[in-house]
Amino acid sequence: MKDGFGELFNAVKKNVKYCPWISKVDSEKYSKELLEESKEIIKAFQNKDYDNLTEELGDLLWDIITISIMAEEEGKINSKEIIKNVLQKMKERKPFIFEEKKISREEARKIWLEAKAKQKSGNHGK
Repeated sequence: MKDGFGELFNAVKKNVKYCPWISKVDSEKYSKELLEESKEIIKAFQNKDYDNLTEELGDLLWDIITISIMAEEEGKINSKEIIKNVLQKMKERKPFIFEEKKISREEARKIWLEAKAKQKSGNHGK
């Protein structure tokens, strides 16, 4: 999967650079694609159309990567920070998965809510 993700990321970078449609929009305008793809994913689930689900999940992943590359090129974000931040957030909210430890749903919810409250108050990592 790692090799496939690198190939996908490089393809999206080329798309951002060479696709004439992309050059006509910015990341904010392009972000509207996320809603449409999300609706198509929900519809695929509702229809139990798992072949289409695979396709739509791929489309959403493509769009997420596209937006992150565009926003970075526009100077709005640093794409490496996305990965760093989400990993840190999940390490705090779901430490048990990184410890490969099974816990109850109730325990997981309690840990999630406590970590989220700390993160929102600015006290995470402390």
